[in-house]
Amino acid sequence: MPTVTVIQPTITEEKSRIIRCAAYCRVSSDSADQLNSFMAQLKYYENFLADSKTETLINVYADDGISGTNTKKREEFNRMIEECMAGYIDMVITKSISRFARNTLDCLKYIRLLKEKNIPVFFEKENINTLTMTSEFMIALYGSFAQAVSESISKNVSWGKEKAYREGKVAFQYKHLLGYKKSDDGKPEIVPDEAETVRMIFKMYLDGYTLLSIAQSLMKQNRLTALGKNVWTKGEVQRILKNEKYMGDALLQKTYTADFLTKKVKKNHGEVEQFYVKESHEAIIPKEQWEAAQLELERRDSYMQKLGLTFYGYGSEINPFSCRVVCGKCGAVCGKKSWKSRGVEFWQCNNRSKNHGVKGCASENLPHENLLKGFITAWNQIVAEREQYLPKWEKKKKEGNPLQKLRAEQMIELTLQPPLTKMLPELGQMVLERVIVHGKEIMVIRFLDGTEIKVKI
Repeated sequence: MPTVTVIQPTITEEKSRIIRCAAYCRVSSDSADQLNSFMAQLKYYENFLADSKTETLINVYADDGISGTNTKKREEFNRMIEECMAGYIDMVITKSISRFARNTLDCLKYIRLLKEKNIPVFFEKENINTLTMTSEFMIALYGSFAQAVSESISKNVSWGKEKAYREGKVAFQYKHLLGYKKSDDGKPEIVPDEAETVRMIFKMYLDGYTLLSIAQSLMKQNRLTALGKNVWTKGEVQRILKNEKYMGDALLQKTYTADFLTKKVKKNHGEVEQFYVKESHEAIIPKEQWEAAQLELERRDSYMQKLGLTFYGYGSEINPFSCRVVCGKCGAVCGKKSWKSRGVEFWQCNNRSKNHGVKGCASENLPHENLLKGFITAWNQIVAEREQYLPKWEKKKKEGNPLQKLRAEQMIELTLQPPLTKMLPELGQMVLERVIVHGKEIMVIRFLDGTEIKVKI
């Protein structure tokens, strides 16, 4: 018979070795009850191993008010894992799998990671020690239950929000909403100086200013954004112009949570229901003015698309013709150029010289002086014939859409002024739609109210 000799291990654990334990706890919201629970967990783990002779608690890692569906924002959890990997921790203790992670994949990922370092995770509620398990089935099962609970909670929260939406309850994000603050009774209250900034933005836009010009003007006047900063962008100005809350209405569920695990929020383009609440609060901007601004936004966007532009003019308060002079031959926009040596300024079709000097359009250059004369001539003709245009403008005031009404009112008021003797940029940016060039001396001046005047210089 074979002889078997038992070879005793040469490396043994010291009997006196103390297992270094770390506890992890988490609460899922910032409410007072949950914070009390958080403090109770901290105290519990501090006393948990106080009488143990083989284990010692070296630290309690705790995340408060952080969701368990993913680990990205759980700073303490991530710090604990890093210190486990660095060899400072021998065992992790936590109340339950749902406290450790509500995402099954995350739960298994970190258990396996710790297992490779021979570090067990002990779940008190489930009485599971991950090192003594021969299978991951129970972990996956409990993890799936925890994930299902998280999904159920997420759906309940969404349902609660939707119920509030259906009842017309509007939640204001005051931090990002210029012009309003929360009053003592919980309702939105207008902030006078901020509301003045909002009104200024709408007026300037409908007076012909570009988004960039408005932003620059606000910064020069030291006007502050909703965040209290004197840094304005075109996007910030546009968001204010598009926000229906300024006319007293509220569109609810503009965004939605696409994935409860990642908490990824997407803009709602029709994927889920939206709710529109009329007259939900006091307005800063009259409804017709707000609607006129929306139509003007659409008009400028359409204008840029048709002419292949990336912006609507530049410095229109100084040069109202920027991006508004169009070639009558090919339909391209004309750019302002100059011969400094001759002291000559002119407008040239952007298609005229392309591809290394090869002409793409045979149109003639338009002297800048002729462009100024053309606008002045056309405007003075309208002023002189004002009585003929009045019936058209009065009809638009009664029957037109909000933007048409505004343009008609502007023309009725502005044509009461004396004829022009020189070009007024502020007038040009307010009333000019475009100039269609048909050579050095012939052009068609088209105004925003729809009036067209053909001029020969």
